[in-house]
Amino acid sequence: MVIVILLCIAVICSFVLGNHLRKAQQDFSAGRKIVSLTPKPIPKITINDFFNVQFIYLTNNGSLPPPDHRESTLIISGSSKGLITATQEVRDYNKVLEKKNFNITSDQFEDIINLALNLKSSLVSAEGCPGSSTQSVKVLKKEETLLAISADSCGNNPTYQSLSGFSSKINKILYFFDLIDSLEKFPNLSADDVAKILKVDWVEKSEPFYVVKEAKGDNIAEFFKSAELRIPREIDKGGLLILDLKDDLGILEKDVLNKYPKAVGELINVTNPTSAPPYDWMVEKPWGKISFQIPRDGTKRVIAVFIDSID
Repeated sequence: MVIVILLCIAVICSFVLGNHLRKAQQDFSAGRKIVSLTPKPIPKITINDFFNVQFIYLTNNGSLPPPDHRESTLIISGSSKGLITATQEVRDYNKVLEKKNFNITSDQFEDIINLALNLKSSLVSAEGCPGSSTQSVKVLKKEETLLAISADSCGNNPTYQSLSGFSSKINKILYFFDLIDSLEKFPNLSADDVAKILKVDWVEKSEPFYVVKEAKGDNIAEFFKSAELRIPREIDKGGLLILDLKDDLGILEKDVLNKYPKAVGELINVTNPTSAPPYDWMVEKPWGKISFQIPRDGTKRVIAVFIDSID
């Protein structure tokens, strides 16, 4: 009888203990699942955080021998007074070749920071190659590193896939409007001056009232499909500059309005928007105007820029 009672107690204890163990395992598994399925939230940087944040973007073109090697460092940071500064330094192995300061708005800084923080570390290949070019992105907030990622590129095959298009996105945000700013003295710029700014090689056409210079294809900078400069024959500077933007550049109407809040829109009501001509946002200048052309297809993208100093 005693043996039977002891066996019953053992069975009951085993059952109770088994239930507790299974529940503990379920709780652990559930907890582990919750942890594994809950990603770490991406911190969003707002205008109020700018004085704490620094963005550092480093690129190079590999271990090319002098004089072709280039290293570029772009640093954007906010001061304690809320001012935003942006500086790019380009150097070779031994010396600084170029140093440039950029004017950057709070909206542009916010776009760049949050673009960087949303980079995904999708590793394609961990191995570099001899002479590979590299790029790295770092975002700091006070003493905390919010992001630090780098990639090698061997034959245009980056180790981190998400970094492959980052450079072009930065160019769109930062360098496009800086290039437009470089044309602020347009009425006093010769055709050669404009060519240097746009990095184009002109091909001249003959017309009765204008000297017409064109550039397209391999003869033009990365932002544009084509460029045309029309200079009235009675003057030798200024005129009308027409820039057709590449389809994938992605400059939007909101980018123009962020940069030029006083731009005047030529919004004409039409019955059939898809077949109507594009409209312009015009920025008045003492010497003329800059116009950004938008199609009526709903994309809100800028397709052309006109810089006009002709009365």
